Formats: sequence, structure tokens, C-alpha cells
Amino acid sequence: MRKPKDWGQPCPNSDCSHYRLINRGNMSAISTYLTQSGKRRIFRCGKCEGTFSETRDTVFFALRTPEEKVMMALKMLLVKVALSDIGFVLGVTEETVLAWLGSAAKKAHEINTHLLRDLPVTEALPVNHHTSVKLYGSTGVSTRTESDFDAVGILLQYRWGGGL
Repeated sequence: MRKPKDWGQPCPNSDCSHYRLINRGNMSAISTYLTQSGKRRIFRCGKCEGTFSETRDTVFFALRTPEEKVMMALKMLLVKVALSDIGFVLGVTEETVLAWLGSAAKKAHEINTHLLRDLPVTEALPVNHHTSVKLYGSTGVSTRTESDFDAVGILLQYRWGGGL
């Protein structure tokens, strides 16, 4: 069986010690199944023994519609095609298209939240011509200890000389 460095799959079980960690040698592909969108794999975590589909935690999880049809609907929405027109062309109801959009929006929000969590934020508040107060904050994950950390602070900054 192949190991996770070949698959790039993290364990989705929040109780597992390898939760969301990639390439740790704990994931194995144990079987495949066929969907309308093609072959999918089932993975097993060697730490918690949990199994899951490769589409888990994606927009396409538990859909019975081909991925290409969902992507086409989302692309049509992007270029402002009317819901009724999308439903007519793809042979689905407007409610189905809205459900796909809601699922995609929720997943996009989760991804953005995850990506922006490591983005440091700094706000500078001028006090006078030479002085400012800086507020900063950031979060991240230590690669050595694999633990989350938060850093916040206040800094009084004084500019010497004439400046630029």
C-alpha cells in the first residue's frame, strides 16, 4: 500500500493525534469505488484506524452529481448566468444550484479562514509627528512542536531625525 506522501491526505478525525497532519506515514489507501465522476479512494489512518473518502471535507462530498456538472454551474454563476437558465441547461432545479453554491461558499470561507490565520496584522496609530503606537498580532503553528501559538503586542515607536 502507498503511504501518505504519495496521497497528501491528512486524517480528518479531530480526536486523532495526526489530525490534519500531512505526510506523517499514517495514511494508507485501502480500497477504491466508482462514482459518476470516476474512481475514488478510501483511506485509513494507521493511528486512529478511521476510514474516509478522498472527497471528505470537499464541496463534492456525498454528491450524486458528476463534479463536472457542479463546476459548470458554479462557473455559470460566476459569469452571472441566471439560475433558471443554469437549471434548464444542466437539467437540475434552481434549489439544487443554490445548494451547490451554498456548499462552495461554506468551503471557500473555511479555506480563507485557515489561510488567513497565519497572516500577521499590524495597526499603526499616529500620536504626533515623531511618535506612533503599533498594535500587532499573529497566529501560527510551530513546525518543531506542531502546536498553535498566538502573539500579540503593543509597541511605542519614536522616529528620530527628519525622516524620509
